[in-house]
Formats: sequence, structure tokens, C-alpha cells
Amino acid sequence: MKRIILTVILTFFLTLTSTLTYAAVIGKLTAIQGDVDVLKPGMERAAPAVLQQPLSEGDIIRTKSNGKAEITFVDDSVVRLAPNSRLQITEYLMEGNKRKSGVMNLFRGKMRAVVSKSRGFLAAAFGESEKFEVRTPTAVAGVRGTDFFISYQMGVTAIAVREGRVDTFNPAIPGQIVRVAEGMATTIAGNAPPSQPRPASDVEMIRYMRDTDTSEKPKEDEDTTLTTVAAVEGDVFGYEAPEGTEPPPTDGTATEPTDLLPSSETHTELLKDIQPPVITTSGPPPYTKLSTAVFAITFNEPVTATYTMGSWGAISTATTSDSFSIDTLPGVEATWMLTVTATDAAGNISTTSYSWTTDYTAPAAIITPVSASPLAGTDSTVNINLSSNESSTYSYSLDKGATWVSTGSSLNLSGVPEGANTIQITATDAAGNTSSPPSLSFDLSRYSLSGTAVLTSSGVQDIGTAAGEIAGVSNQNWGGYNITLSGNWWKGGSSTYTLIAGGTSTDTLASNNGGYWIETISNAVDSGGTFSGTSNLKYLSFDRLGKGTGAVNGSYSSAWSTTYSGTYTETPLAWSGKIVPDGNSASLYSTSGIPDNWLNIEGNNGGLMGGTVSPWSGASNVTYMGQYSITSATPYGPPYLYLWTPEINSYNPTNLTNTTFDGGAYKGFIGGVWKSDGTIDAKVYSLYIDPNGNAGILKGSLTGAYYPQLNMFEADGTWTPIPLAIGLSAAGLYDSTVISSSNLTYGGTFGYFSTGGSISPANTNNLSFNAYTYQISGQNWGVWERILGGGYCYPNCVSQTTPPDTWSYEHSETLATGIKYLATEGTQWSNGKLSGINLGYGADITTTPMTWISVGETIGTFDPFKSTWQAVQTGAWLETTKFLTMAGKIGLTPDTAALAALSIPFAEVGKANLSGSNGELSVTMNNVLFFASKFTEAPKIWATNDVQGTYLSNPTQGTSITLNSTTSDFTVSVTNPATFNVQQWNPGTGSGGTWTATINGAGTLNNPTNDPNYYNGQVTMTGAAAGTNSGTPGTDCTAGSNCNFSGTGAGVAQ
Repeated sequence: MKRIILTVILTFFLTLTSTLTYAAVIGKLTAIQGDVDVLKPGMERAAPAVLQQPLSEGDIIRTKSNGKAEITFVDDSVVRLAPNSRLQITEYLMEGNKRKSGVMNLFRGKMRAVVSKSRGFLAAAFGESEKFEVRTPTAVAGVRGTDFFISYQMGVTAIAVREGRVDTFNPAIPGQIVRVAEGMATTIAGNAPPSQPRPASDVEMIRYMRDTDTSEKPKEDEDTTLTTVAAVEGDVFGYEAPEGTEPPPTDGTATEPTDLLPSSETHTELLKDIQPPVITTSGPPPYTKLSTAVFAITFNEPVTATYTMGSWGAISTATTSDSFSIDTLPGVEATWMLTVTATDAAGNISTTSYSWTTDYTAPAAIITPVSASPLAGTDSTVNINLSSNESSTYSYSLDKGATWVSTGSSLNLSGVPEGANTIQITATDAAGNTSSPPSLSFDLSRYSLSGTAVLTSSGVQDIGTAAGEIAGVSNQNWGGYNITLSGNWWKGGSSTYTLIAGGTSTDTLASNNGGYWIETISNAVDSGGTFSGTSNLKYLSFDRLGKGTGAVNGSYSSAWSTTYSGTYTETPLAWSGKIVPDGNSASLYSTSGIPDNWLNIEGNNGGLMGGTVSPWSGASNVTYMGQYSITSATPYGPPYLYLWTPEINSYNPTNLTNTTFDGGAYKGFIGGVWKSDGTIDAKVYSLYIDPNGNAGILKGSLTGAYYPQLNMFEADGTWTPIPLAIGLSAAGLYDSTVISSSNLTYGGTFGYFSTGGSISPANTNNLSFNAYTYQISGQNWGVWERILGGGYCYPNCVSQTTPPDTWSYEHSETLATGIKYLATEGTQWSNGKLSGINLGYGADITTTPMTWISVGETIGTFDPFKSTWQAVQTGAWLETTKFLTMAGKIGLTPDTAALAALSIPFAEVGKANLSGSNGELSVTMNNVLFFASKFTEAPKIWATNDVQGTYLSNPTQGTSITLNSTTSDFTVSVTNPATFNVQQWNPGTGSGGTWTATINGAGTLNNPTNDPNYYNGQVTMTGAAAGTNSGTPGTDCTAGSNCNFSGTGAGVAQ
């Protein structure tokens, strides 16, 4: 019988030193299957193995999952490696042609060793003669002339002897040696001694053979001997397998199986003694906010348990269960790990770890509104997203935290009522920390829309119906709306269409009831039976502005309909107001043309205006919207070509006063045109008093559109406050505004184009008023508006061609109570539109005598087919003393910024002192100042606050005094000398008399002091003067002694 001796240890041996010589090449790879590589000493990376590759000491051979290898050493010993194995040839010493020592380490895997037979040495077990050792992390097998299998897997070494005998021991108990005879098997695990040898089953041997056989079968020697030696520390005591333990019969009576078993099959006889214990751990949740961790540990068999966590450790013996608690550092957030090691009686070892994290920080909860959608009635659906800075669960409350309801990260609340709502949420993380509850407060409103839808398809118009619902969220962009549009006829055949809708709103809230809405559909596509587009919704009421957008999709056969929704932004208004008819109870006009040549009332309108920011501190946006009606049975203008002249005023629906929400007030004019292309252009001038008593003029402009099919209009613009006074009360602005209205006559009116032709006025006798002036009571400034129109000829009235853009128009009028003059410098007369700027002056003695400068803007239209024109002029006026004060010429409170904002020239470019007498009436005009828009330019206006004189008798109307220059600043024209022409002289009683006069003439500004800002050149001046007189000579005053008059004068210059 062949003998085999085997020793197994749990640690790696140090390489033994030897005085013998080492063979450079000690073997070669004689068979390779699949992926195999070799790592040479000193190399960083392994290289793929090749057949017949020489091998040396220190080489590491590795087979991968599909690899096998066969090594044949120089002494004809053979090693075969199964897949997933790693073997190092640690030492291979030869003495002549004989092996003196062979040592190799099996780091993992499985191998078969067929060791060559002895060449004359009879070595004892664990001797040094012809040693052949195979080491694993838990075993070393030394053989001489034998055939055996050894594997190291999952911390267990297994040995099965095919031929010969193996003596083995566990180095942890080195004295307990077990002999494994031929046909027997043993296992060594942990710190236990080798198991009692048992017969190796056929299954085991077949599996070992299958796993280690390569495609090329190596040679095997018949007579081999094996020796195993282990180096261990500690006491040694011996143990041998009982004598008489014999291997299975080898006389051929056992039948070798011919079929290999599947590699996944496991034989229970092989594993039943090496199963490690099973550990079941119950501990704190993976994330916790508790500093004490409670554990319950159970084992499936009695074990010795070792517990470690960092530097802490504990041991429990002969137990099947443990329970204990561990206190971590309070408040310290960290991940902790408890390691449990269990060793059973057989020495099988199991290790498991349990990790948990202490977390004491609450998550940060975030609430994000998504949308609000209207439901039937007055309720809405509100969609909200919930999130936090870490994985969390969520709850919400609608009753200020009294009740909490669990929810996911998307919250859909149905039936949310109108009005103020507050939603609170909390986020709870995996450790159970709950956030402070952030809240979302919002003011939800519900209102309905109704009106008209107008479809135009393939040139055919269909008037349908419109209805909708809005769920608005005040000052938020996540509201929503639903709209249904439908009609009776869609004419196909075109790839596009137009669709508009509009009407009014209904709401139980008075300030939002009766608002206006208009919707246009852009990106309109007719796909034949279906249609699509983009909804553009605009809404305005007394207290809010709304804008929405959404996708439109509908269908048609003959009738058509679409129901769609969109997102809606609702912004509360900072102020609101009304758009109302003018003094003629109208707001739309047109010119009839020749031969009637009348300026006619065409219709009326009403509407709302408002802004989302205060209008008092700077430029701000204004939105306008409303409805209109055409009252004229036979409108004269081309379709939808009108002057637009409504009045505007502030209005507060909460207290029903003509003020803004913050207690300010305004009142003024819109002056503009509705053009034939459906667009609107207009200017805005309005008086205002803000809540702090600051007063002035709001000046602005707007553009928009009108929709004849809906009888609606909308516009957007800006305006800017121009402060002119302080210390006034806004409450009485609307009722205390001094309104002057008149129907101007046009005896002194003429106009022309720069290259000829004529512009004539229309008859306005059918109008009650065509001129308006607004003035805050007690103030010497205000705003004005005029409506005018007529016919034109260019170059003559027989053959008409397109006029040039440069034109002028003047209107002057002398009345019993004053003088009015307004000049227009035209800048456009093309594309159906005319425009220009205005400069004017006036005098008035209705109450306190005064003169003024006026400026403004003209905007209008013309009809080249009828040769008619129409325009509206709006602007501002300043009393002469007020103007000179603001220009810095008198007093100490200049305000040229306000003059610039009003477009009033204030750059002084010349001056004159004038006087004259006819013996009865003596006149002096001192410090007459000329002003331009820029220094050195020709003057545009002139003004003086020093007009005075004496009289011997009351002058009559038409009395004219020639004025001469008293200084070298101004040289009066010889051909057109300056004159003072009395227009009204009312002596009154005592010193209460009044007077007016016109000033006309020409001359040259000389600039004798060479002032770099002054203008040198000719100038023509026209203007008016007004003031008071001492009454009738001989009655109220002494002629030649104290019959005096004084006043101011102002005018325009060219």
C-alpha cells in the first residue's frame, strides 16, 4: 500500500533557506485550456500563458473562470489547476536530477498533484528528503510519490487521497495529526483539528477529476511517495488516525462512473462537517435619531461570539442568542458598524456586520406650487410638488396643523375653496427627523367668462360663442383657465384660420365683476377636420390683471368647437381707473369730407385701465381694455378709422371714490387714432395728486388693437409722473378740477405742406365741444386736448398726389375773454397716419388774468381717396410765471427736468427789452427771454413776467403800439416791427380792470456780450399779453399819474 503523509497549517511558511543550488527553469506549462496567465517575480502585471512556457521559482500561475492548466516539473511531477485557482511556485530545489524540495502556495482554488516516485530516498513523515509541499492559507501538503487533490475555498481546506497516504494537522493544534489513507478525505476549517477521515465518495473523486483535468491529459507515475511538513508555533501534541482505517478497495471491484455530474451539484457528505454557523442580527433601523442601539443576535447552534465596534469588544461563550444595547455619542451624526464573529464547536467561523447611521438633523422641506385648475362652481384643483434635501416622506395640513395627512411628493388637492388658503407640509427623513412645517399661502379666486368667438376660415366669418372659467392665484403665475369656443360653420380648404374671442367676466366680488377679457389665437393651423393654435388670454378688471397661454386643439365638420386650458398669471392692481366719454358724451370721431366737411361723432366707448405698480414714483406700465359701440347710422370714415378722445379718471371700487387704492387721484385725456389696420396709437396727458400731496402731470403713450367683430379694444402703454406742485389733497381732485370746454372757431386757421398745397379745417358746429382744458383749482398749470379735422389739397385740389411728410398748421382765436394760438409742426403725412408737435400760447382774463405757454403732440389719420384728415392734439400748459420759475429765471426753485419731460424749451438763447408809446398809451416789456430746445439754436418760445405801462384814457380794441428795442440785444425789424395790439380792455371798478393784447413782429438777436449759449440771427415773435389795470382814468385813477397796467407775456418764436 502506498503511503501519504500530510500536514496542514493556518499560516504561510517563510521560504526555507538552503545551501542547495536552485534550478533556473524547474518546469513548464504542458497543457492550457481557456484563460491562464503567469506573473513573473518583479513584474507588475501578469502575462497570458503560452504552451510549453518555462516556469521558474516565484512564478504565480492563475486560471480564470474558464481556465485550466497543467504544469510538468523537471522531476516529472505534475500539477493540474482547476478554474479560478492561483498557485505560486515558491521553491523547487534539485540535487542533480533529483528533487530535493518543492514548495508551492495555493492561494485559492483546487489542484491535483501527481508527484514522481522516490529515486532511492525513504523519507520519514515530515522529513526533508525529496519534500514536495503544497500550501494553502490554512494548510501545507508535503508528498512523496502520491496522487491527491487539495482545495482551498471559503476558508476551508479539503484533501482527498487517490493513491498513497497523507498525514495532516492544523497548525493551531499542531500535535493532533490525522492520517488520511488512500480513498479517504478530510477537511480542516478555522481553529479545529482535521476532521475524522471518511471514505471519499465517488461523487467527490469524479468532481475533483473533472475540475482538474485539462484537454491534454498529462503523464502520471505509478509509484509515488508524498511528504508534508508544516511550520507552526506553540505546543505540539500528536494525533494519528486509528490503525486499521483502510481505504476503499482498489482491486477493481468498484466501478468508475462514466458520466460527470453537473458542476453545480454539491454532495452533502463533503460539506456536512464544515458548515459555518448562521448568524441572525436584529438591530436599529439603518437610519435612526436614537443614540442607543438595541441588538438581538441569534445563532443556529451554540457558538462563541465576539462583538467588536471600533475599539470596543465583547465575547460571549456557548450561546445561541444574545441581546444588548450600545450607546453611541449623543448628537454625533455618523455611520456605525458592529461586527459579529461566531465560532462553533467544530471550529467553523462566520462573520457578519451590521451598519446603522445616527441622524439628528431634520430635512429641509420645500413646497412648490404647480398649478390651479377651475372646477365646477367656485372650487378649484391645486397641484403642489413636495421635496426636501434628502429622501423623505411627507404630510400636509390644511387646518393650520390640527390635522396631518400623509402624501407622496406630488399633492393634488381637489375642491380648494375660493379665498385665502394655507397649506403646511412636513418632511420626515429615514431616521424619523421631521422638518419644521413650511407653508404656502395663496389667495385663490374663481370667476367666469362669457362672450363672443369670431372665426374666419377661408375668408368666411362665423360668429360663435365663448365661455370659460378662471382659477386665479393672486400675484402668482400658476393659476389656470378653461375656455370653450364653438360655432356653426367652418369653411375648410385653407391651411390657416383666425380666431378671436372676448367679453366680460362674472364674479361675486364686486371689484372683479364686469371685467374685460380678450383672447387671440396665434400659430393657427387648419389640418383639415382638426385645428390647433396657441391661446393668448388677457384680462382686466378693477382689481387685477391676468395673462394666460395654452394650447388650442379642436375639430370641425361643418360646426366647430374647442375646449382647452392654459396657465394663468394673475397680478393685483396697484391702482385702477375708468375710461369714459368726453364732453360730447362721445369718444370716436371722423371727418365727413367735401362738400359737408364736418367733424362727426361716430361712437362711444367705456372701459378700464390699471397698473400693477404705483404710478407716482416713476415710469410705469398701464393696461387699457373695454368695449365700444358705433352710434352713427352712416359712419363717414373708412371702415374703422376714427379719432379716439375719451377721458380717464381714477376709481376705487372698494370705497366707490374717484381715487386710487393708495389714496391718490388722476384725471385727464387719451388722444389717439384707430387706424384701418386695426391698430391703435394714442397719447395720454392727465392731472394727478399722489397720496403725499405731490401734484403734476402724468404723460404717456399707448398702442393696442380694436376688434370690430367683438366691439372691444385693448392697449398697453406707459406713463411718467412730472411733479409740478406740493401740498395738495387728492380727495377732491375729481370734483374740484377746473374744466374749460369750448367749440373752437377756425377763422384764423390755415395749414400747408412744405412744398405747397393747403390744409383746411372741418366744420365743427355739430359738436358741443372740440377743445378742453383741465386745471387743478388754484394751480397755474394743466392739460388740454383738441379735436380737429378737415380737407387737404396737394399740390392742388384738382390733381391730388401724395403730400410730403413736412407740414404745418396754425390756429389762432381771439375771444372776449382771451386769446388762443396753437401751431403744429408736422413730421408725418404718409401711410394713412399724420403726426406732429405743438407749440402755443394764450391769454385769459376770465378770472385772474394770465398768459401761458402750451406744448403737445398731434396724432391723426388721413384718407387719400376722400382727401380728408382728422387729428387729436393733447398736451400741457404752464402759466408764464410758473414757466419762468421752473426755467430758473425768477425765484429760487428751478425745475428744468420737469420742463424737459414736458418737451418745453428752456435753454435761454437771447433777450430783449422793448418799449413804445402813442401819447395816450405807453408800454414797456422788460426782460423778454427767448428759449430754444438747445443752446445756440433758434428760439422756439419767448416769455416775460414784466409787461407794464401807463394810459391817459382807456384804450380801445385794436390800439397798436410800435415797440422799439431799448438795448443792443435785439434790433427791431424795419419792415415788420414789433407791435403791442390791445384786444380787450375792461376797466372794471377801482383797480379791478383787466386787459389782453397780442404781440407780433420781427427783429434780430444780436448777442452783444458774445454769450456762447446765445443765438445770433433773425427771429419772428408772436404772442399774447394779459394783466390788470387801474380802472378808468378820472374815475378810478388819475390820468398821467396813477393809471397803470401790468401783466405777463408769452409766445412762440421762429
